[in-house]
Amino acid sequence: MTIWERIAFCHNCGIRKYQPPLLDALPTDSKVIMCVDFAAPKLQAGIDPEKNPLSCFPAKEILSQPIKDMQKIGYAFYHTYLLKCTPMLNGASRKPFKHELQSCFSHLQEEINTLQPQAVLLFGQNTYLVVFDILGLTFQKWKGVYFDIYKYNGINYIPISRPMMGDIKHQNNYTIYWEGINNVLMRCLED
Repeated sequence: MTIWERIAFCHNCGIRKYQPPLLDALPTDSKVIMCVDFAAPKLQAGIDPEKNPLSCFPAKEILSQPIKDMQKIGYAFYHTYLLKCTPMLNGASRKPFKHELQSCFSHLQEEINTLQPQAVLLFGQNTYLVVFDILGLTFQKWKGVYFDIYKYNGINYIPISRPMMGDIKHQNNYTIYWEGINNVLMRCLED
């Protein structure tokens, strides 16, 4: 069974019944930038995840300009989630348990090891704080939109804020936000 089949049919923590279509198509390019959001959105009624393997990745819209810019220079974006399923309790989203985070992180790590991306964008505070905690990395305070690169086992990890969630206060100026992301990716790709 391939990594993609194992992730799609993961039963390690018992929350798979809420798993939406979660994986982007496997990039055929050798130059990949991975973007990791925290949790897959709740499975919509009537959608069969086995018949629809492409993810609906909300961050794509927010990151649309950096995605276009990186595609122009030959990089493919691959989108995935730290939590492959939405943890639910009585029909409402809930905070994930540590064992659920660990279980899903093992799949994320396998995706990273398989694709060997030039950069892994960790999208949003929930994502980068959990990943940094598991990897034993220490997050440094934001410097405006100057995003930092953290290296772990030869992979570049880049924590990226969510502009509309207030991680960085520039909700109405996506241009500065996109320039910050492009800048950190170019620094990362020049290494």
